[in-house]
Amino acid sequence: MLEVIHDLAHALEVLDGYDHESLEITGTSRVKAKPLTYEDAKQAIAELGKQYKSSDLFGREKDASFRSTMAQEKDLMVKVVINPINRKN
Repeated sequence: MLEVIHDLAHALEVLDGYDHESLEITGTSRVKAKPLTYEDAKQAIAELGKQYKSSDLFGREKDASFRSTMAQEKDLMVKVVINPINRKN
């Protein structure tokens, strides 16, 4: 439980820094950015479930809407986020 509270506090601190335009980004690399795939997202969700010792319901899809959303957003992410990042590298 303390780990969850710690992670939540960190997330709130990052959001506060963003809101006040004082967020400092450190520890980044020059690796080319790539879009997040459905498989990558499912892997990340599974790892979060293990990290927080969640129930079997965590990350279980009720239908194909998550896969559909990932497919729809991929093109937008490449255009708006990935291509500009890669041009800077």
